[in-house]
Amino acid sequence: MNSRIILGTVQFGLRYGINNQNGKPAIEQVFKMLELASERGVGILDTADAYGNATELLGEFNRLNPGAFKINTKFKVGQQSIEEQLAGSLLQLSADSINTYFFHSFDDFLNKPELLSDLVSLKEKGLIKKTGVSVYGNDEFELAINTQGVDVIQFPFNLLDNRFQRGRIMVLAKEKGKELQVRSVFLQGLFFKPPKELPEKLFPLKPYLKTVSDIAYENNLSIENLALMYSCSQPEIDYVIIGVDNPLQLQKNLNACQQNISEEVAVLINQIAVQETDLLYPKNWN
Repeated sequence: MNSRIILGTVQFGLRYGINNQNGKPAIEQVFKMLELASERGVGILDTADAYGNATELLGEFNRLNPGAFKINTKFKVGQQSIEEQLAGSLLQLSADSINTYFFHSFDDFLNKPELLSDLVSLKEKGLIKKTGVSVYGNDEFELAINTQGVDVIQFPFNLLDNRFQRGRIMVLAKEKGKELQVRSVFLQGLFFKPPKELPEKLFPLKPYLKTVSDIAYENNLSIENLALMYSCSQPEIDYVIIGVDNPLQLQKNLNACQQNISEEVAVLINQIAVQETDLLYPKNWN
């Protein structure tokens, strides 16, 4: 079973990731991945209206397979009210309710705190079960932890944006009863990019990436498995979001998440202390 895994769907609707060579998968591949995820015990999908036609594909699948997955999605502050956006998302997704409804933008969360009362109203109506916010840095993380009404916090976590960067704040979040979901486990594919193909802006990350590669090699692990095993081993993390391009990749990732990482390897990763923390966030790569 892979009950701690959430299947991300951005790849279904957009060409996504620094190392993506193949573009979007065909609808037949998407459906195969969804069927496999369901068979392997994955119970939640992560999506958003901003993910191209991903929500349309999920809606088609849900019409054929009602109740196969719980769905997490996101809203943006704009011309439509939250309730109007939610109604549109439910219709497009062929769903009766949303598991976790996220602020897609932290700025919206920061600048429109009154929207939390609207989300509470949607919870009372049974249209959403939980309220979430997506964060980057630990300053944003801490603010979300201390905001009443936020049930779920989604944040980046991986071999570089690791326990050295996040350990204290994760412990604090669990003490406050927050559900923690992590994304960017593969740093949007950066771990798989040959060093000679790195953009110049990311050159400062080369020594850290070499350390990761050395740890994987010395322990007879692929970087993909190392990344998944590390994230899935963290006791504070409730869910790990993975994104895949094809069924075989999904199968391998789900298998990796069921393997245990040794304490010695985990300690080596925890000692990787990236100083150029702004480069850990793909939004700063352009």
